[in-house]
Amino acid sequence: MIEEKRVGQHVVRFVEDERVEIEFHGDLDWEDGGALFRETDQILLSEGRVYVLCDVTDLGRLTRGARRNVRDRPKTGVQRFLAYVGAGFGTRVMIDLVDRASKLLGQEQVTYRFFDGHEEARAWLVEMRRAHARETRAEERTAMR
Repeated sequence: MIEEKRVGQHVVRFVEDERVEIEFHGDLDWEDGGALFRETDQILLSEGRVYVLCDVTDLGRLTRGARRNVRDRPKTGVQRFLAYVGAGFGTRVMIDLVDRASKLLGQEQVTYRFFDGHEEARAWLVEMRRAHARETRAEERTAMR
């Protein structure tokens, strides 16, 4: 089942298998950034990890307020897997810088990659989910011993 919500100009789709797909359109400001985090955190907190495809083809600026949202986001102890589609050079640099800053501040584990197309990005997210399912099963077997 796919559920779609609009957050400002942006679109969030909740897809099966703990996946979220976000289309960014225009600038991302403090208000929309916070609303997007609240939407995806519903899944994060219930599932323990989330797999997000971020289509940034039409992303404008990431305002200072939106960057503060990333920095000030409460720690939840969950893992995030982000697949970025359509990121130009400047967007990639900005994402790398925000990621490095959040790691320096001790934020959550974020694994991300850049892709040219949606199918390639979705395939990577599916593989990440399978890999973690195998790890979880192995940990459960070890705990039962």
